[in-house]
Amino acid sequence: MALQITITEAGKAEVINAANNGTAPVLITAVGLGTGKYAPDPTQTALQSETKQLSTIAGQAVSSDTIHVTIKDETTDVYSVSEIGLYTDSGTLFAVYSDQLNAFMQKTAESALMMSVDIIIGTLDATNLTFGDTSFSNPPASETVSGVAKIANLAEAIAGTDDIKIMSPLKVKQKVDNAINDLINGSPGALDTLNELAQALGDDPNFATTITNALAGKSDLTWIKSLGLGDTGTTYISDLNAATTGGKYAFNIGTLNAPFNYGTLDVQVRGGGEVIQIAREHNGAEVQSRKRLGAGTFTTWTPEWNNDNCPSSLNISGYQKLRSGLIKQWGYLSVGTGAPTMTITLPISFPTAFIGANLTIKSSTIGTSERNPRFWGETLSNFQANFGNADVVDAYWEAIGY
Repeated sequence: MALQITITEAGKAEVINAANNGTAPVLITAVGLGTGKYAPDPTQTALQSETKQLSTIAGQAVSSDTIHVTIKDETTDVYSVSEIGLYTDSGTLFAVYSDQLNAFMQKTAESALMMSVDIIIGTLDATNLTFGDTSFSNPPASETVSGVAKIANLAEAIAGTDDIKIMSPLKVKQKVDNAINDLINGSPGALDTLNELAQALGDDPNFATTITNALAGKSDLTWIKSLGLGDTGTTYISDLNAATTGGKYAFNIGTLNAPFNYGTLDVQVRGGGEVIQIAREHNGAEVQSRKRLGAGTFTTWTPEWNNDNCPSSLNISGYQKLRSGLIKQWGYLSVGTGAPTMTITLPISFPTAFIGANLTIKSSTIGTSERNPRFWGETLSNFQANFGNADVVDAYWEAIGY
């Protein structure tokens, strides 16, 4: 129980003086018991009708303005109590309480007295008080004080508003069960058990249809593969004619209907059943494409021209391959006197045919014998040339083929 006890002036002065001179806390060593019934006066220095003093008192501060006091008497004395007082180790009556009407405690010879009270001490700091014996103190439990706590009933547990009482395992289970029941009761009528809730995504149309419709909007796996994303990987295929679904594929030696031995294949599917295949050689040197309309057959693989298909060597003697397949080659040489005929070797050989050549002499003056440069004896890799020169001259040539 909690008592609004009266702090005496002498008790207050002792606590204040102790705090000021550094001797705090004040030690409470005894409790007086009596039969007086009156309104306590802060000026009193003793109980009105004290019958016994006990040194078996324990206590501690449980908040800034409250102390918890436990009093024990295991003697065979017989008495009633209507007033109590707390004494310091200097004999000062620190605080007093009296019930003006009735005794609030009775002790018989066969019983032991054990009384625990919470005493509110007002503006004084409870931490400035201490007790001589703390071995049997039973303060109220809190988040910072170990002590005695009351167990909440079911209504208090479900309400969840009491921050002092504790819950037994049974009350915890009942509260959890109540919360689960509230969840189930708030579900659609078709889902009135936990088992049905667990199966709802797969079994109940109220939920399954919604989830199925949402999943229907997922990205197609083969389309994701065409982007080269993550662990979706690339599908190896044994016959490129079978690759008619949009996506990214790979092929190697032995793959049927492939334009080269190793590479990757991108397949695009357009409206009307049009299928476009683009094959890239594994080293990037060549790109070819073909297409198929509807249920027809694929067209012949056709090179897709890019920088790798049009190599060049841009030097004083060099070449350039054009997208059409035509190859232009050129060169420079110095022709000495007395060596009018020479073999000119091409930077690269023409794959199929040598078409023709053009010879030019670089000179500010040209003699009669230097006016008729000519070529003959052409092969895929060289040709014969005569510049008809009588002097040393610089000459240029061009050749075309495919």
